[in-house]
Amino acid sequence: MKTDPGNADSASNSLSDSADLAPSGQESLHQDSELEGLIQHLEAGYEFLLAFAAQGREEDLQGGQSARATLVSMTQQLHRLESELQNIGHEFAEITRSDLKKVSAALDLIQGLPEINSELIDNLNASIHLRALLTDLFVLSEANRLSQRAG
Repeated sequence: MKTDPGNADSASNSLSDSADLAPSGQESLHQDSELEGLIQHLEAGYEFLLAFAAQGREEDLQGGQSARATLVSMTQQLHRLESELQNIGHEFAEITRSDLKKVSAALDLIQGLPEINSELIDNLNASIHLRALLTDLFVLSEANRLSQRAG
């Protein structure tokens, strides 16, 4: 489930260049590099949470990067991502937004808890909703890359 970070900053054409992905009268992605950056940020957060879960901690880290801080940051990025997805005129963007809302609800639930431990984060990592969202994002990223290459 990796994106190609080499393409994140070099994207000059976006999904908007593909007639199949953007029905007439609707905008596609304004800045595909913004989408790539959001995907990379969310992937990095997921990787941190995988490492946190593997440590078997009974409580979150104090100071430095913590699971709670990572969840807060991921939530902020999800809000930005939702805004970006509204600009894509393809039905797949709506599916992605639906998955995004489910993940946002899970992150909000966990952030509201007084304690966060590895078992809880492990269950979040295993969530079909989080995995579906990450997969959706990788599909969008690859579609963007292929569209860019064809353009």
